[in-house]
Amino acid sequence: MSILFASFWITTSSFADESIEKLESCYGTPLITQQTQEGDTKTTEVLSEDQMAARCNHKVLDEAAKAKDVDKVLALAGVIGRKSNWPSSAPAYAIAAKIDQKKTCNDENAILSIKMGLAHPADYAPVKGVKLLMEACWPEDKGMLTHLVVDASDSYTKLSLCPFLQVHQAKLTKMGESVCKESNE
Repeated sequence: MSILFASFWITTSSFADESIEKLESCYGTPLITQQTQEGDTKTTEVLSEDQMAARCNHKVLDEAAKAKDVDKVLALAGVIGRKSNWPSSAPAYAIAAKIDQKKTCNDENAILSIKMGLAHPADYAPVKGVKLLMEACWPEDKGMLTHLVVDASDSYTKLSLCPFLQVHQAKLTKMGESVCKESNE
């Protein structure tokens, strides 16, 4: 005989318009997806850390999308960056940039999100969010991005950043032009 218990959160809090502290606590709360019992054997499946972070990131992004205050959105983006990873926070920063481009695009953690995201292969899912953030910040982040291409020590950054800068017809230094030319070869 099998008994199946429905999926449930171990925590009792709902995330509708939650405080930042409660959203942060999501990352430390394991999610039991299924419990089954067959005879004397009880099986519990728990989400992996990555699966849990993805669910929490989604909840935080939902809150960011509802927020009207840039400071709240920046704080929410910071939650994703600190609790999950900085590249995954880029979509929240892109939301903030729609509210206040100058403030968001000069935020040191938004810049960190871009820099860390560009250091990954283009097919790494968070890189898509990083590209959205770069678009949302253009031309506010032009100086940082054109400088970053010169300092790029890894090919992933060059492969993602050079085409972006070329599409936007960014004026590069001779060194930047050389780096991008090298990455195209």
